[in-house]
Amino acid sequence: MARVSEDRLTPVLRIAESALSVAHIAQWELKHAKPNWTVRRARKWLGEQGFDVAPVLDTPRHRYIHVAELPDGVATVDEAARVIDAAHLVSADLGLAAAVALLQTQPWYFVIAGHEIVGVVTRADIQRPAVSMVTLSLILSAEEAMSNIIEQTFGEKWLDRLSPGRRDKVDDRFKARRDADVEISKLQCLMLEDRLYLVGRCTAALEDLEFDSHSQFERWAGRLTKLRNVLAHGNTLLDVARDPGEAIDLFMKTRAFAEATSKVAGTTAQSPPRAKRQVEMVRS
Repeated sequence: MARVSEDRLTPVLRIAESALSVAHIAQWELKHAKPNWTVRRARKWLGEQGFDVAPVLDTPRHRYIHVAELPDGVATVDEAARVIDAAHLVSADLGLAAAVALLQTQPWYFVIAGHEIVGVVTRADIQRPAVSMVTLSLILSAEEAMSNIIEQTFGEKWLDRLSPGRRDKVDDRFKARRDADVEISKLQCLMLEDRLYLVGRCTAALEDLEFDSHSQFERWAGRLTKLRNVLAHGNTLLDVARDPGEAIDLFMKTRAFAEATSKVAGTTAQSPPRAKRQVEMVRS
């Protein structure tokens, strides 16, 4: 049985880091608060626009208002506005994965091109198609890595580890694809659920992936399977997670799992040092 040797994770991470950027999730049609507005009017305007934050109409743009930071009383936007500091600015070429990671600690930030503010990103933007596309690609990459882990652990006996029903489904998919003149192995006919089930029986791999117990891995497997199914039907992370913060955390854990399985798949036979730093985020 030929091992799946193609490295699919590296190009996916390259897409996440470089080919797709913060530009693919930013809101570009900025609305500006006017300095002479009262705070009351500004708060009402933010609500009508569905915004939490907006730049002030200065020349050049250098201040903002945020709904949670607006004071009570009769102050004006000019009096209540805050200066946009470096913590609230990112370059338009920042990679998508880094842009999502930044939202873990920074609920919003402005995007700059040159010296001009051109867009804004908030945690609600986790629902953008580019984020879903990268997340689904990371799951597919993890599946390839898990296939290698399964083969390294069980050899040609991996199919015997499945229930009769699961084996029959693998055989049916294999036959259908071979009848369509597709060159494929039975290992490549596994579904995500099958791969996760088998990896869950790879004790050494679970230790290398830094799962403390089989039940902990099972919880993660259920969450990952649900995420894949939701994304495959054209939905977003926010259809799985309760709020944007949880959705961002799920994205980061999925990326960490893809990295970790890839590392274990490439080095399991040599019993490498564990990639603890990479997989810590997977723990639930």
